[in-house]
Amino acid sequence: TGNIINSGIYSGVVATDYGKVDFAGTINHGISGAPGNYTDTVAFYADENSKINFDNTVAINMYKGLLISGNKNDYSDNTSTPGEIVAARYNNMQNVSVNIKADGVNIGIFDGGTLSYGNESSYLSSLGSYAKLNSLTKDSGVINYESYLINGSLNVTAPTISLDTATFNDAFKNIVMQNQLVTFSNGTTVTSTTGNGLVMGSNSTATSNNTSGYINNGTISISGGTNPIGTYTSFGTITNNGQITVKDGVAMTGVNGSSLINTNNINITSSTGTSTG
Repeated sequence: TGNIINSGIYSGVVATDYGKVDFAGTINHGISGAPGNYTDTVAFYADENSKINFDNTVAINMYKGLLISGNKNDYSDNTSTPGEIVAARYNNMQNVSVNIKADGVNIGIFDGGTLSYGNESSYLSSLGSYAKLNSLTKDSGVINYESYLINGSLNVTAPTISLDTATFNDAFKNIVMQNQLVTFSNGTTVTSTTGNGLVMGSNSTATSNNTSGYINNGTISISGGTNPIGTYTSFGTITNNGQITVKDGVAMTGVNGSSLINTNNINITSSTGTSTG
C-alpha cells in the first residue's frame, strides 16, 4: 500500500509472460508531465497468460489514455490473497476506484454488456460494473470522454437526450455503438435541432438483425440540417412504439436486411404541412 505510479507512454502496472503482480496504491495515468504520447496507452495491462491482483485499496486517476482493454471475463471481483493465481487477468476489482480527471480519456470497449443510462453518473456506474470496479466517476467539468459499446444492449431511461452537444450531465452524444440494441423508455425524449439522427451499424459477428438497432417507447424529435433521418440502421431493427417527429426528412431508414416496425405515431413536418402515420 502507499505506492504511487505516474504513467505516460507506458502502462502503470504490467504483467506479461506468465507474470503476476500484486498491487495496491495509486496510478496517475496520463498525468501532465509524464513522458510520451499516451493517448492509447492502457492504465494497467496483463496478457492472456498473466495476472494482476489488486490486493488492497487502489485509486486510478485517468488524465489520458485507455482504461478498459479486455472483455468482461477478464475482470473479477473475487477475493484472492496476495500471491494467489486466479482465473481472470485482473482480480479483486472491487478494490479499484477510478476517477476521470480530464477530457480525452477513452474508458474502453465494452463487448456484450447489458448497460444502462439513467443519467451520466448512472451510465458511468454501469460501465464500472462491467469491469467489477468499486466505482467509476469523473471530475466536475469533464465532458468529452469516449466509450465504445458493441454486441450488447443499452437501456435508456434518462428524461432527455441531446444528439447535438455533450454536456456535463448528458454525454450520450459521445457514446460510439456497433451492433448494440438501444431501448428508450416511455419517459425519454431524444432531440436534435441540427439534423443529427440516431445511427446504428452492425458488424461481422451479428447473425440476426434483431441484435442491433433501436426500440423507441418515448419521443424522438429531429429537425434542422438537410433531409435529416430520425433513425437509421444497417442489418438491424427499428421498432417505434412511441412517437418520432422529423422535419423535412425521414423517420426510419433500414438497409442491408433491416426490419422497420411502427406501432404508434410518426410525424413528418414541413413548410407545406404535416404527414402522420
